[in-house]
Amino acid sequence: KQNAIKETRRLQEENSQLEAVIEEEREKLADKENYTYKQRVEALKKANDAEMKLAKNKQKIAEMNLAALKAEAALDDNNAEMNNKLSQAIIAVNNARKESAQLGRKLAKEQQKLSKENEADLKAEAEAAKSAMDKIIAARRRLVDSSFALMVESREKSLKLSTEMYNREIEDLKRNGEWTSKLQTNLALKLKQDIEKIN
Repeated sequence: KQNAIKETRRLQEENSQLEAVIEEEREKLADKENYTYKQRVEALKKANDAEMKLAKNKQKIAEMNLAALKAEAALDDNNAEMNNKLSQAIIAVNNARKESAQLGRKLAKEQQKLSKENEADLKAEAEAAKSAMDKIIAARRRLVDSSFALMVESREKSLKLSTEMYNREIEDLKRNGEWTSKLQTNLALKLKQDIEKIN
């Protein structure tokens, strides 16, 4: 019985340390501003490991308590108070087992949620970068169009304009993910034909 008491005390002390670790790591997990995705995943892993260990410790304490009560009940007459204590100890063990199983599912859902958050953040960043690039391209094209508008109609202007239109088509196809070497070959052939018409 003394060993069970010492082990219970040790597990309870360990549990208080685990609870502190869980809180610290969950703080990191919630702080998107100061921690990277990788750091937050590591924090989630540490918190999950600590929570699983905590659940196992609670189950072990409940099982030791049940074993002690069973040993005590074997020495005691079959009375209502002891039966009540045994019943409560059995319920505590079963609740601890149930909590461990539920915790595993909860932790898996948290990992999925974190992954989905990261995917959404990456998608938003990619869309913002694409939007910024679209604005830069549009501004460059307006500038080029302005310079064409200032040019006198000539063979040189027609050649430059055809080349610019070809480059824009290729650029748009690449940005939209529609570019293929066959398509580029066809466009190059079309450009060559346009240049021959101008000459």
